[in-house]
Amino acid sequence: MSQQPNFGVEQWIIDLAGLSEEAQRREFLASRKDICNRAAVESLYNAVVVFARVDLQKAERMAQASS
Repeated sequence: MSQQPNFGVEQWIIDLAGLSEEAQRREFLASRKDICNRAAVESLYNAVVVFARVDLQKAERMAQASS
């Protein structure tokens, strides 16, 4: 995965945004039980807002992953 500026976004969100396939995103989230909490969901939401200004494809992937 290429290194990207993180805009104050946690690394797991950047990693998640880099996964182009839905199945990969589901597997990633399933393997990260530590991020199954309200704070992580709020971080993901905030990241979607940030990435929407920078990279719409990644914002869309993250939004899909949160559903």
